[in-house]
Amino acid sequence: MTGVLAGCAPEIDPSSEEVSSRDLRMNVAASDEGSGATIEIQLDGILGPVRLSGGDALRVTMVGAAVPFGEVQGDRGIAYVAAIDALTEDLVVDLQRPNDRSATHTAEVPPPFTLTSAGISGAAPLAMQWDAAPGEHELLLGVVGECIEPIARPLAQDTGAYAIGQAELFHAGPGAAATCPLTLTLTRTATTQRDLNEGVVGGWFYARIVQSRAIEVSWSP
Repeated sequence: MTGVLAGCAPEIDPSSEEVSSRDLRMNVAASDEGSGATIEIQLDGILGPVRLSGGDALRVTMVGAAVPFGEVQGDRGIAYVAAIDALTEDLVVDLQRPNDRSATHTAEVPPPFTLTSAGISGAAPLAMQWDAAPGEHELLLGVVGECIEPIARPLAQDTGAYAIGQAELFHAGPGAAATCPLTLTLTRTATTQRDLNEGVVGGWFYARIVQSRAIEVSWSP
């Protein structure tokens, strides 16, 4: 595979050459869980997903290097998917259209990080640490375990440290153990949305890029 996807003849999905840039929507979804990353791009017209054709091509780069994509048939139709080691920098997405308006956009990638915690011992709170980062990304903390009610908590500031008191860990019920291993998941999400072509109403570009890390910690009475 190469970093450039040239159009091919359509089988099921409409051809991109038949869709005006005014009606074209580009959706980029990427996720990095710390052990590999995936990027999926789908192009949609008025009637749904479209396949690159008629010389239209998609090129994605990260730190100047082309990302190799493959074409797959998903539940919603044709999509373009890449599996890479990690999301380390912003993605530059270039839609090349020889017979219509081309478009180049940068999708913000939130900074990668490492999540650590010593777990809970005695009456201490559940404290955790990670690599703090500035920016307008969203931060969500999740805590689950067989003995507690799940926690999903947005964090207003990315300070690199947070603690949950044991009083905030609500017991799951009379049949649950007093303590149990807990799984902590921290997620950074950056979204980018704008017109596909500046000043042209209709088409748009949307990207949602997620960095998430999960660890299991012990809970000792």
